[in-house]
Amino acid sequence: MKSENISHLLTGEHTHNIIHLAEDQTISIQKALKQGERIKCLSGLLWITAADFKGDIFLNENKDVEMHGAKHIVITALKASSFTYEQTMT
Repeated sequence: MKSENISHLLTGEHTHNIIHLAEDQTISIQKALKQGERIKCLSGLLWITAADFKGDIFLNENKDVEMHGAKHIVITALKASSFTYEQTMT
């Protein structure tokens, strides 16, 4: 299983970039998400877990989740997947 930290991708200038994961690839986001920040699955199936967040989340194609306050988010692709990190306008 390959793991990497992508917090450097999750800055204002990088939002909406598509992140691709191979099957069983895991990444971690080392920052707390703010209100309005979302993870959107574009393809595949993602397993998401985070510190300070109740329960695990499974996202498939065209589904998204707002994880306000979640810290140290770990995302694993259960099959080849792609997703974006988005700041929604409130």
